[in-house]
Amino acid sequence: TNAPVVQSKMEGRSRFHSSYLISPGLVDIFHPTDFQRLSRIYKKLTGREGFVLKHKEFCARYGDMEKTACINGYNPLLEDYSNMSML
Repeated sequence: TNAPVVQSKMEGRSRFHSSYLISPGLVDIFHPTDFQRLSRIYKKLTGREGFVLKHKEFCARYGDMEKTACINGYNPLLEDYSNMSML
């Protein structure tokens, strides 16, 4: 429970791996994070309100989608990592 997820994406399909000991650059490692709890800690430490955005919302708000889209229109910042969040 709450172990990091190690995965790669090849030919449009996600593949999960049982180890992080894969050639560097071939996999993404995701660590589970309780963003609501992290937001409360951030507020307690800084006195400022933190807010949580899903990855797609964060990229749409702060990124330049024209510069991150591929020639075929695919945009990994919007279409991948759908289960990620940002604080």
